[in-house]
Amino acid sequence: MSALIRKFAPLVIVSLLAGVGCAGNRVPFRHDLHRTRYAITDQELAGLKFYVSSQIIAHDESNDEAVIILNEDVPGAVLKAGPDWLIVSFSKEGSGAPFALERRRDIYRFATRVEGRPGYRRLDELQEKILLVDGDRYLVVKGSYAFLLIDDSELEKLIKAREHLEGRTP
Repeated sequence: MSALIRKFAPLVIVSLLAGVGCAGNRVPFRHDLHRTRYAITDQELAGLKFYVSSQIIAHDESNDEAVIILNEDVPGAVLKAGPDWLIVSFSKEGSGAPFALERRRDIYRFATRVEGRPGYRRLDELQEKILLVDGDRYLVVKGSYAFLLIDDSELEKLIKAREHLEGRTP
């Protein structure tokens, strides 16, 4: 079973701890409003906790017993970032789950690679809700419209930790 979990680590998390609270409010992580406006670096992104907006459930098409469950209260960290995508890991092992920018709403939605195409495609855009993980195919039965959330108090701490102008008097 541990090999199965390692293989599916981009999304494999069954949260047994319900109701884990947070100090602030979880808000959608926005590309322009947050990432661009505050020029958040890849290193700063890696230090923030991210969450999903809704539970994600995916079934391995070749193994009926392999189910991936990611609950909303499980924190994740950015492993890689591109100009319009983020890879977020919700476990200590694994390559992470992709989230691609939906420009119209300025949010990062759950995404996948598509065979024969470069980059990532949002699952909400695809007729067939298939997540590709290390060559295996998973049917996403819940959560294909999920997007990334961030605790607004963490974002505020990041901004406050930066150098601010002190002002000048004559």
